[in-house]
Amino acid sequence: MNKFKIEIQVRFADLDGYGHVNNAVYFTYLEFTRIAFLKTHFNTIFTDYMKKGIFLLIVNAECKYKRPISLDDKIFVTLWASKMGNFSFDLQYEIINDKDEIFALAKTVSVFYDDVNKKLFRIHDEFKKMVTDYFQIDKKK
Repeated sequence: MNKFKIEIQVRFADLDGYGHVNNAVYFTYLEFTRIAFLKTHFNTIFTDYMKKGIFLLIVNAECKYKRPISLDDKIFVTLWASKMGNFSFDLQYEIINDKDEIFALAKTVSVFYDDVNKKLFRIHDEFKKMVTDYFQIDKKK
């Protein structure tokens, strides 16, 4: 299975009063990775959807925190698709360091929303195929 991996620069502003990355910031790291992935591999489709008023929405997000991230940690977020349906798809994430130690495991469920017609947008077969081919997943899962 292919995975998308990106380095995240921990900023001083990410830290809380305890000196480690605030739990809410983890979701910002996931968002940064998700958008980087879409722009890198599906920019044309993603941009075309947005121009038509079709937006990618997160309908569920969860994170299991394994260890705190400090300012000195060199971290990466790895992303992969685990499920592709007709109206939604699941992305899995690992936040790790350069020694492959896991800081967090996360999952998001995304849908496309047609803001013009105010309803869920059925995921086009072209997008499904591109995602399932990239990650080598079975879209029937």
